[in-house]
Amino acid sequence: GSFAAGMAWAATGVEGHEVYYLTASAILALAVFYLYRRRSPAAVLPLGLLFFLLGALHAQPALQPPADPAHIANLVADRQEVCLEGILRESPEAKTDRSRLLMGVENIRWPEGKAQGARGLVQLTLDGTPPPNLLPGDRFLARTVVSPVHTYGTPGTFDYRKFLAHQGIWLTGWVDSPIYLLEVHSLKPPPFRHRLRYLPERLRHHLGLFLDQALPGPEGGVYKAILLGDRSRVAPQLLEQFKATGTIHLLAISGLHMGLLAALSFG
Repeated sequence: GSFAAGMAWAATGVEGHEVYYLTASAILALAVFYLYRRRSPAAVLPLGLLFFLLGALHAQPALQPPADPAHIANLVADRQEVCLEGILRESPEAKTDRSRLLMGVENIRWPEGKAQGARGLVQLTLDGTPPPNLLPGDRFLARTVVSPVHTYGTPGTFDYRKFLAHQGIWLTGWVDSPIYLLEVHSLKPPPFRHRLRYLPERLRHHLGLFLDQALPGPEGGVYKAILLGDRSRVAPQLLEQFKATGTIHLLAISGLHMGLLAALSFG
């Protein structure tokens, strides 16, 4: 509850500095440790304040734009067409007509031909399906129309901009066709650290392809949602049935699900 209260406090627009939050959190952590060692019930108070500050610290990145001048969000101020080079960070979410890819940007090339280094994440929406040989961890080029994320809706409703900002995404892009995606091959194999970092996502991608081939029907979409967290293949009418019965949480991987699975396996 204290953690959620700290996030809500940060969302009110109160400005804060991460250094102050970290310093105060460290002091409170020492106070909790000292009082706990002395078996004092007063440890509850600094513990609550500690989680309150940690919640505010957790919410801060989503409320303030990146300060890095080389961040892609600070290089693109308006909607425009560019060529991005970067790494596929996650397994693509492919639907029948559109796909979604998350790129970790490394370079940006402007329409006049000038190129420069960049950093940050961009969520790309592709009209079609991505190339089958494009895997998480691969470097690729994308000709796309990028723009800052905006939220259009009634105040107090779902804030799409803040939702993406919590994931470190400040720009979205539209790719007209898969022909505007090009994989970049290197003569040298990627370092071991790079392969190890993207190994879980590659396994997730291959498991998704296996489920698509083994279960092409609607049950395959349910299996992908439960096992891999990818709800792109769940039929809309089936998704509405899950919502109507109050069991939509079954289609999302969570710590509770892993705990129940571990408990059942142990039992």
